[in-house]
Amino acid sequence: MANVNSTLNFAICAFGALVLLMASSIAILLQLHVPNLSNSQTDRINPKELLPVSLDERFRVSTGPNVVTLCCLPAETCRMGNCLFLLASLVGIGMKNNMTIYLPPGTFDGLFRMFKLNVIRKLHKMESYDEVQTKIHDTFEKHCDPKLNSIGVLKENIAINGYIQCFSYFDSISEFLRQELRLQDHLQKTTMEVLNALGQDRTLVGVHVRRGDFLKENSFHFGFVSAPVTYFEKAMNHFRKILPNVLFYIASDDMTWVQANIKGPDVIYSVGSSPEEDFAMLVNCDHIIISSGTFGWWAAWLNPGTTVYYEGYPRPGSILWNMYSLGEYYYSHWIGLS
Repeated sequence: MANVNSTLNFAICAFGALVLLMASSIAILLQLHVPNLSNSQTDRINPKELLPVSLDERFRVSTGPNVVTLCCLPAETCRMGNCLFLLASLVGIGMKNNMTIYLPPGTFDGLFRMFKLNVIRKLHKMESYDEVQTKIHDTFEKHCDPKLNSIGVLKENIAINGYIQCFSYFDSISEFLRQELRLQDHLQKTTMEVLNALGQDRTLVGVHVRRGDFLKENSFHFGFVSAPVTYFEKAMNHFRKILPNVLFYIASDDMTWVQANIKGPDVIYSVGSSPEEDFAMLVNCDHIIISSGTFGWWAAWLNPGTTVYYEGYPRPGSILWNMYSLGEYYYSHWIGLS
């Protein structure tokens, strides 16, 4: 076990933006550039500066008169899972509405270091938030607002204030996003070396245990909740029954709790790894078990195998639970357990 854990201690440095505390609020800024703008507004956004970006024969970013952009406040607090939802939604909403896409300054730098994003990194980047003038549209009551899918019909600048966490914004471009969200070569190479060291004869199931700030009283009251040990026992037994020679790789922000509560001869722990390294391992496992939060959600979205998720997140009846459209957060083919 010690040798395996030693192997799992990667040498890649974590980028700081992805280890900060979850942002308490995220604002999404959608701007429409229309022909009858004032001269001062026209000077702020010049469509001629927008470079066409060919995706492939199926996907193309428009360079028409409409502009869509996004703003996270503050950018440095946008952690990996939330940032991925924001970026995927921005691109999905922009492409769905035939808009030219602007990227906010600095917000996705951590993602650019971790993922290839060969096309998205070429999109136009705002120099500052002063480039736009907006009206506020508050979406804090819901994480999934159907109006965003047809935002192109509006003829005004709109600032959307809140989280956006549902797959309907980007499901139509999922094939493109999976190509964009391939891991950088150095991270993929190191991950495969670890997987090969574990043995080719094992079926590897990644397990993400999210605890941390979800254990705080105010977080629980709002609706954030960490899955109990009984959930992980059920989820792991599900795979033990259907898979031969299974091996569970467990990543967590509370490894002390994990090692005290989740044990077995078919269990190994990620000790000393960065969030990026854990994410890469979870994505490359054969199957995955997730608990709470967007970090595990995206690892499951990129994992090619079966996903088991915790049905108790968000906490039923809570403020957060009422903000979600769970049918557009958890896929119907994912397996929910309590």
